[in-house]
Amino acid sequence: MLRHPSPAPNVREWIICGQPSTRVVRGVIPPLPRPTRGPKGSESSTRARNRWVARIAFARLEARICVRLPEARGISRYTPIGQSTLSSQQPYGVYRTARKSAPERMLKSQPVPGFETRRSPSVAGHFLLNPDCLLLSNTLESGVRNMKTGANPARRVSVVMPVRNALPYLDASITSILEQSFADFEFIIGDDGSTDGSRARLIEWSKKDDRIRLFLGEGGGLGPAGSSNWVAGLATFPLVARMDADDVSGRCRLEAEVAALDADAGAVLVGSVYDCIDRAGRVVRQMERHSLHDPYSARHPFPHGSVMYRREAFETAGGYRASCDFWEDIDLYWRMAKLGRLLVLPEVHYSYRFNSGHSRLKAHRRKVEVALDLALRCSTARRNGEEYERLLTEALPAQRRLRPSVFRMIGQLELWSGARPKIIPRLVMHGKLRFNRETISAIAWAIWAFVSPHSLRTTAKWIARRRERHSAEVLSQPVEWRPMQRPE
Repeated sequence: MLRHPSPAPNVREWIICGQPSTRVVRGVIPPLPRPTRGPKGSESSTRARNRWVARIAFARLEARICVRLPEARGISRYTPIGQSTLSSQQPYGVYRTARKSAPERMLKSQPVPGFETRRSPSVAGHFLLNPDCLLLSNTLESGVRNMKTGANPARRVSVVMPVRNALPYLDASITSILEQSFADFEFIIGDDGSTDGSRARLIEWSKKDDRIRLFLGEGGGLGPAGSSNWVAGLATFPLVARMDADDVSGRCRLEAEVAALDADAGAVLVGSVYDCIDRAGRVVRQMERHSLHDPYSARHPFPHGSVMYRREAFETAGGYRASCDFWEDIDLYWRMAKLGRLLVLPEVHYSYRFNSGHSRLKAHRRKVEVALDLALRCSTARRNGEEYERLLTEALPAQRRLRPSVFRMIGQLELWSGARPKIIPRLVMHGKLRFNRETISAIAWAIWAFVSPHSLRTTAKWIARRRERHSAEVLSQPVEWRPMQRPE
């Protein structure tokens, strides 16, 4: 498989083929040489080429793809596409579309699974392929409509969602996006090597809605920051909405977030308050808006999957950093807050799901603990008015003891996922235990969570309801959150 210099070099498009058994890689495409006319009846004749012409739509200008060409074409270098324009010239290439498992045969007029049949105005039954504008995409209907008729010229939103082993919650997540009241968007889904059947389910979804652009990664293992950067780098429109593959978005989420960013030109990111659901979709924790009354609250008031940001600001901030894996979203908020305002919608437009498949629970436990300890140390440095970037490259002993709050944070995920947290052994073995409030609170919480997790969940719900009752002020407008040092 050919590799290419994209944010995720192991990505391939699953359904397009250039020649039998030739795969397609999402990225860039080289100019195709004009085929030579062969003797009558040969495979290189005009008639043979026309039989091979695929039902391929010219998608958006920003979509880019790489094709691995047969060695006979003598092309070993890949260059970016120029400006895309529909051509009425004779086809330059011989290409077809086929499923991965389809037999290697000529496709003359057979429908291709997942693709619509469309006709070229100048060569009946075929699309014309021009080496300067060959674009392959699952977004056939919208791509052809946009470029041939000029409809939908103001599409502004890209929804991005990385996926890795997201069953059985994947269907609910995708459905919540496709049924948004704000329907004019592209939906970029990147599968980072799922092994639980998520990939097959995504392929099925990509056939049902032309707004979905599906990218499949080989092998996986990009990590939280790597997979987030991958899908974010594939976005083509100025507003980018994040979505997590196990959560659920409210029907008016995109509409409300677009309106908030349109109303405030100085805002670079907006998120929504949320409620928490369990594996069955039942609400286990209500929204908590009390922190919205304190714009300098250290607690971020929205989950990562609920945010929408301006792509230009995201790129200026530098995107997600691999050194901040498992808290890459918090690090991004801190840096984007230097570029503009961060807004919070006071209405619930997002449901965050607690489940055993959370990235912090599935990853290597020690790796997650070290990452969260780094997050706490960086947060402390910021509160003290210090720069925390130096901590990201600081060399520390591999077996150092960690702050007790780290183990409590992991235990919270286990508790609300319906499990009995068993963090006491690791807290004793790896925690930096001292006679202070943090240590005493962590030990007491760990014992309570292990002995009676149900009563702990009930008490936490009761406290949340009391906080919500005391913050009775009705908020109807987006609230600014300033994750920076509190002014003296």
